[in-house]
Amino acid sequence: MQGAKTPPGLPENSPTALRVQSVPAMRQNQSFLKSLQCAWQGLFNLCLTQRNFRIHLFVTACALAGAVAFRFDAWRWAVLIQTIGLVLVAEGLNSALESTVDLCSPEFHPLARQAKDMAAAAVLIATICAIICGVCLYGPELLEIVSQKQTSY
Repeated sequence: MQGAKTPPGLPENSPTALRVQSVPAMRQNQSFLKSLQCAWQGLFNLCLTQRNFRIHLFVTACALAGAVAFRFDAWRWAVLIQTIGLVLVAEGLNSALESTVDLCSPEFHPLARQAKDMAAAAVLIATICAIICGVCLYGPELLEIVSQKQTSY
């Protein structure tokens, strides 16, 4: 069997050795469309099961609506899309890591908690950076709106 290997601890030529196909060998046989289908399923699962991901999607919709309303130019759209992508990717990786840790360590372990906390910190960092980008992107227009309202009183 091509791409198969003997599990550790068993002789290579053992007739009773269980042969398993390696993950890279399985993936190389997978079609592009199947990979794309798996990715869409992952995105669907994120939306369905992860409350924080749904919150980020709501904020994304608000940010996109604001960009349309303020008629962002190309460079601001680029910064906005990259910033949104950073936060959504961080949240997706955090969710994937949490699921993996739960699978590998169903009982409490300090290292499992540490791994989950660090992944959550990565999302927090991405979110703080996104807020700072939002202030830079939307700030001038919002200040203009506020100053116009103050002069109209």
